[in-house]
Amino acid sequence: MLPEIPSRAFQPLIYEGGPGRFHLPLIYDLVAWRRPQRALVLGFSGAQMHFAICQALREQKISGSCLTIRRRLPNESAADDTAWQKAKEINAEFFLAEGKLVEGEAALAAESSDGAVDFLLIDDCDCVAKFRRN
Repeated sequence: MLPEIPSRAFQPLIYEGGPGRFHLPLIYDLVAWRRPQRALVLGFSGAQMHFAICQALREQKISGSCLTIRRRLPNESAADDTAWQKAKEINAEFFLAEGKLVEGEAALAAESSDGAVDFLLIDDCDCVAKFRRN
């Protein structure tokens, strides 16, 4: 017999489309089944994954948290990244208790006292820009 599928009734609170949209129910289910105390998302590509994890933590009554780390890119400031700023505003409004968005790899050491991570998602890719041609 198959296990209960928590995402059967899942409706993302934050939805922006894009290729990541296909993975949102899977991420929701994995969080519901694994029940992580500490989720870590390395990379930022619109924050849909971050918000799906936070939503699963809340709806499944898991007393965990999600930390998403945006890499510092050369010649790009977080203050100028409108998607990053919008995600921080949404997080503060809807998921303040469950999630946190920080910038820079050093943030991982600063935010994690014991270094324990129960759920890791790598949501970052530099190779996409190399293949885009006009």
